[in-house]
Amino acid sequence: MRDSGPNYVYYRFITKLSLAPRDADFDSDGDVDLRDVAAYQNCFEGQNADTCGTGCDEFDLVTDHSLDVHDYTLLLDRLTGP
Repeated sequence: MRDSGPNYVYYRFITKLSLAPRDADFDSDGDVDLRDVAAYQNCFEGQNADTCGTGCDEFDLVTDHSLDVHDYTLLLDRLTGP
């Protein structure tokens, strides 16, 4: 929407934030493969972990701020490549 007056131009933008689920393709090569599993394993914290390590937030597929078996299960469900 654009509003204007004698000495100014005002623009108002509406942005839609999408919270789409993470796809588990961590290396962005178009598939979920063993490279993605290996990258995940470098950050895996195990059961009862309460936070994601530095740089590991992208691997939190369940978005519960921990990397555990729930995230690993989702990763394996999305496995498409060798």
